[in-house]
Amino acid sequence: IVSLGKERQFRLAGLVGAVLYMFNMFIVIDVLQVNTHLVRVFLPLLLLFWIKGLNSEHFSFKYPVLIGLVSLFYAYANGNLAVVGVIPIALFLYLIYFIILHYYRAKHALKFVFATLIFYLLFNAWWILSAFIQMVKVSEVAQKATEGVNFTAITFIHDVFRFMGFWAFPTSYGGMPLFTYADLYEEPFLLITTYSIPILVFLILLFKLKNKNIVFFAILAGLGMFLAKGVNEPFGAIYQFLYEKL
Repeated sequence: IVSLGKERQFRLAGLVGAVLYMFNMFIVIDVLQVNTHLVRVFLPLLLLFWIKGLNSEHFSFKYPVLIGLVSLFYAYANGNLAVVGVIPIALFLYLIYFIILHYYRAKHALKFVFATLIFYLLFNAWWILSAFIQMVKVSEVAQKATEGVNFTAITFIHDVFRFMGFWAFPTSYGGMPLFTYADLYEEPFLLITTYSIPILVFLILLFKLKNKNIVFFAILAGLGMFLAKGVNEPFGAIYQFLYEKL
């Protein structure tokens, strides 16, 4: 890898990153969740267009239109507000990050956001007008149905760090494990393998700290782990406070 030119190194790194993203444990364990897979597939593309649109020198309708078009491909996932909510959160966080670093371009950023919102509504009005109210009702019913289950305390940060943490993975029913191969991931070989990959990824911060996009995705990953671990430590009290108040 070292002997390769910089361009080939970037391509190889991109290929490896894409493969790991496509076949991480969240996807491999639960292959039937179409809603979540749609979000995982199109979120990187949306972030790409969002980042390029905000960082472009001059305002253009190109990226707002592209984002609107891409939003059609994951329209089915909008039936689950909790899942699809990851998309606006990620985009909003980058918007805040961009404005902090480029406060003098805040007007450009807000114009881009407004244009993107308009095109998103235009492309998605066909389902928003008829389905949004019903989705809210369904979400309320689902919330009441799961009130007796505390999903905020069943995932630990050390599992999330290695792309694990799916609530049903270590459980059993009637004395039979739901996933017969779950114990294998506690064996030394897979423990080392699943921990080494994210450790190597985060080590890049030691060499690429000046790359603003890498720093943002590191922050996003940290925030994602914090939200995924729920009320468990570290900072479980902060999560509990935000969960109850927001």
